[in-house]
Amino acid sequence: MEVYDGFSWTVPKAFKDAIASCAFEEGDTLYSTKMAYGTWGEVVDKIDHAIQVHFPARNSSKNTSEDIASVFKANWNTTVKVEFVIGGEPNNKDKFIYTTQGRLFTLLQTGNIGVLNNDNEIPKIPLFVAELKKHINGDVIELIKKNVDEEFDKPNLVIMAYDETNDALVDKFKSIFYSLHEFKPEVIDLSLSKFASLKKYHFHPALSIRSIVIDSNSPEKIRDIIKKVLWPKRDSKNATKSFCDILTKARSGSSNSFKLRNHILFIPYQEKKYSEIRVHSFDHSRNHTHYFRYRLHITKMTKQSKIPKSLKNYLERLFTDCPNHLFIKTDFRVSKLKMEIGVDLLHHESHKLIKLAKDSREFNKFKSRHENLERYLLDNDKGTIAVELPLWIEEGEFKDFKKVFNTKEPLVGHIDILRIEDDGKIAVWDYKPNAFKETKAHVQVFLYTYMLSVRTGIKLSNFICGYFDEVDVYQFNPCEAIVDYCKNT
Repeated sequence: MEVYDGFSWTVPKAFKDAIASCAFEEGDTLYSTKMAYGTWGEVVDKIDHAIQVHFPARNSSKNTSEDIASVFKANWNTTVKVEFVIGGEPNNKDKFIYTTQGRLFTLLQTGNIGVLNNDNEIPKIPLFVAELKKHINGDVIELIKKNVDEEFDKPNLVIMAYDETNDALVDKFKSIFYSLHEFKPEVIDLSLSKFASLKKYHFHPALSIRSIVIDSNSPEKIRDIIKKVLWPKRDSKNATKSFCDILTKARSGSSNSFKLRNHILFIPYQEKKYSEIRVHSFDHSRNHTHYFRYRLHITKMTKQSKIPKSLKNYLERLFTDCPNHLFIKTDFRVSKLKMEIGVDLLHHESHKLIKLAKDSREFNKFKSRHENLERYLLDNDKGTIAVELPLWIEEGEFKDFKKVFNTKEPLVGHIDILRIEDDGKIAVWDYKPNAFKETKAHVQVFLYTYMLSVRTGIKLSNFICGYFDEVDVYQFNPCEAIVDYCKNT
């Protein structure tokens, strides 16, 4: 018989649902010692203390949500009727005790019989996974590393605040573990009692810190596999906004976004060190022939007071949270999209970007003209904060996505240049050699701007966008764009 550690009484794992939701029901019988579990005739003389629940009645419904903590807390002060047994005989003087689910749970955890008395102090509700996540700090990580087998040469760690009574968390951990089978991963499960820094907190006794160890020199491949497993499945039937809502300024985009850190903590075997410009090469081509080098100027972004917090968060999280699997699985890219959009282009023959583009001709560090220009702007233009930043929108984000784009495939792309203009506007720019010949470039930069609005929750009215080369600049206000689809809805 498997039992839960962390309880003073012996609590078999058959009581998983009751322990998870703090909901003991009619017929539940628990003993203070493991020897008391068995057939009555064999164990009656081994019973020290026992409790049998007589109310509430049994309920077959189960909660499979990851947020089982809210159910637990709601049940904490609800009434439970129990029969308390000492030495195998009922306590006939007070045969039945009316107490609370929380007091019964606390008895099982601490062994303190007095806690059942409703006149005594109400016991504290234990802390759950959400709180445990906050306390996985450097000391905790170091202790986990000390438990890694010395034979591992390049150990990468996937660390999860774990609750073995929470079905959703258990399934999540299994999915991650099995997705990494090619690396032959190993599991380290440490009870919270192992961590000195956690002993002062009152955590749920079923919690632990469970880690997966992967010996590999490809941490980004591991991270991508995990993101693909955890990426939320969205259905347009559940979407609350349409494509035109954002365009008409009826709503801003949704900044609700995936954060790997909300699920697990990933510790690569080797931490990279960065200069003031952080770079990450994204393999976003289906045939793996082209890399997009996303660069973020950390110093400029930190010092720029005009950059919205949600944009800063998005730019920083791209390094760890970008859904690379979406880019690889689709050919539906902004640069190839044909869409009827009307804009009022403002043409400049004298503009700061024109001069910067001309000056960048002397910079030839890379093979690509695009990459040389982008890096030159990062180094020499105070407004440019990022280049080649990835963007995506998915079918499940809009209730009319398929009608707009005639596909369910995610739409992906990369912004050439992101600037913060002197007036605080966020500017999306695309470098187009022979810009004056372009007839569809405005569609591309409009969609980039639209997608960035969706990803950050920043209204389109806070953006400008355009394209340029060494001779011309063309810009427009994305709020004034006329999309044929939206005219007919």
